[in-house]
Formats: sequence, C-alpha cells, structure tokens
Amino acid sequence: MRKIPFFTFIYVVLSCYFLSCQTGKGNHEQTVYPEEYKHALRNPHKGFTNRGFSENNEWATLTHSYIKWNEIERDSTDGIEWITEWCNENWAGVEDKNMKVIPRVYLHWDGDRTFWPDDLKTFDYSSPQFQQRLENLIFKLGECWNADPRVAHIEMGIIGKWGEHHSPGPAKEVERILGEGFRKAFPDKKVLVRHPWEFKEYKFGIYWDSWAHYDQMDSHGQGIYDLGERWKTEIIGGETAYDWGNWKIQPGINPTSTVRDSVHRNFLINTVRWLHCTQLRWVANYNQSDFVARKGAEEIQKAFGYRYVIDKITWPGYVEKEKEFVVSFTGRNIGSAPFYYDWPVEFSLLDKFNNVVWTADFEGIDILYFKPLL
Repeated sequence: MRKIPFFTFIYVVLSCYFLSCQTGKGNHEQTVYPEEYKHALRNPHKGFTNRGFSENNEWATLTHSYIKWNEIERDSTDGIEWITEWCNENWAGVEDKNMKVIPRVYLHWDGDRTFWPDDLKTFDYSSPQFQQRLENLIFKLGECWNADPRVAHIEMGIIGKWGEHHSPGPAKEVERILGEGFRKAFPDKKVLVRHPWEFKEYKFGIYWDSWAHYDQMDSHGQGIYDLGERWKTEIIGGETAYDWGNWKIQPGINPTSTVRDSVHRNFLINTVRWLHCTQLRWVANYNQSDFVARKGAEEIQKAFGYRYVIDKITWPGYVEKEKEFVVSFTGRNIGSAPFYYDWPVEFSLLDKFNNVVWTADFEGIDILYFKPLL
C-alpha cells in the first residue's frame, strides 16, 4: 500500500501552561514514525454489533435495541417521561460497558404479534389519527434521544414487519411524515432507513438487514452503491441474515462460518469496503471459543468503519513554560468509512508511568474529513 497521507496538518497551535518539557537539546524538531498496530481495535461507533443485551461480542461497542411502540406509549396520555423511564430501565449499565445503543421502534413483529397502543387500531397505517400520533411519537423520541449520549444512531423503523418498511412499506404521505419528522427530531444524531430506494430526498443512512446476502446483492447491494457519495456523510450498516433464501451461499451457514471460512469472510469484507459499512450485527454472534473464527473476525473488525494510522508526528525539541508550541501529524484512514460525529482530536503528554500530565484538543479539525483511501 502506498503511504499517501489523506490528512496532513502543518500547524496547530497549543498553549502549555502546566509544565516545561525537554525532549531534546536546542529547538530542533523531534519526529517519530509510529508503527501501525496490527490487531483490531474495540473503537466506538463501529464494528461488530450485539443484537441485544444478551450478546457479548468481544469487539462490540454497539448494541441494538428493539422497542415495541406500546412499551413506550400505551396511549396518547403517556408523555416523554414514560419513554425516558423505559430507556433508563432497559439500557441500564451500557455506560459501564462503554457501549452505545441503536434503537428501533416497531409495531408488528410477525404473525399476530402486534404492539399498537390501546387507542389505535391494529394495522392502521393510514388514518389521520395514526398519522398525528406518528408525528407526536417522533417528536417525543427526538426529545429523549437526540441529546442522549447512550444513543449511537437511530434506525427509523415503526412501519411494517420488524419496523423494516415492508409488509407493508410506508405510503407516500407516511414517508413524508417520517422523513420530515426524523430530520427535525434528530439534528445531532444520524438516522438510518431500511431501503436505499426510499426517503431519497432526505438523504438518510441505510440499514440493510440481510447484508451480503446472495439474493439481495443486485437489489440492496447495488442500490446502496448507487447512492453514490451518501456514505461520506451518512452511516451505512445493518445486519446479516441466516434464515431465508440462499443465505448458505453467502454470507454462509451461520456467523461462525462467515468469519471462519475465507470464502465467506473475504466476500463480507469486500462488501464492507465496497459499500463503506460501519457496523453489522447477527454476524457478531460467532463462536468466540473457536480460535480460527476469532482470527477471522478480527480481520473483519479492522475493515469496518474508520481505522486511523498515524504515519508521522512532529513537535519541538524544547518547550518553554507557558509558551505556545506547534505539533503536526500526518496519517491515513485505512478503514471503509469516516467517523460521523464531531469528536475532538486530543494531544496529550504523558509521564514515564503513562499518566496524563497535560492535554489539549486540536482546534478547527473536523474528523469527518478523514475519509478512507479506497
């Protein structure tokens, strides 16, 4: 691989008020060329994703949360506090595990397993009463989740089986209500929809629920690809599927087969890179007691989302107390996608025991700019 930096910062001014550090004689610059860490990383907002709180993938920092509508709103009298209470109870402990949640609300699982509020008619997706309640619910979800640090991103859901926008899909007016509602309710959180051919004017991300499935490469795989540069600003993710059609051809018989068998594993990695995939679940439920499967899974984890390699860091050889100094670094994103939130880049100085003795954020850096070299 050619070492072409995708981001280079020639100067960043920082102020040092807490210490004087001597890294060399005189004012000569000090430069290091770090070696790339060869293993996977359990980084936030990316990678193998747990389907629920009972799964415990070794790399996962994300977990999916299915939510029945009538769990968080029994009728029109339930307010925002009911949603908050439900989340606090059912998401308890995620912070301690350094996890974030991907929520999806749904009305219908399959068969007769339906979860409409008491004052709405089951399977009524089109009445004015339902549409008004839909608007109200989206507003409530935004009030609860847009600023909630436990929430990674939102899968729109609600309509159709499993909230997957089929059986039935959203009618045009319902699509408009969903699109406008979620766009306004979540200015600070990414929103993903189920199919690449819907909600096109809103430019949401996509969750493909049968990622790399043999029977959907032309429809959903090509459909996501045809969205062009959508991936540069919106998350692409979802889950694999092992229960319909020709799944045994691809992605394989089960999650362990997918990560263990090089044919399936390479096919999955190729689709991750082709479509700039950030995270996937179900495939995360491989046998973690199988050494070969774990090694294969590590390869996939490295391909998901962002993976930053710093090629060079330069700083002055001597820093005077309470004087500004300049630090620059050069690096690459060798993953498949950007990091989609405006998180800071930090520079820290450590003592010989690796304790932080001084730290500051780089100013004016938007890490969404750190695109992969694909």
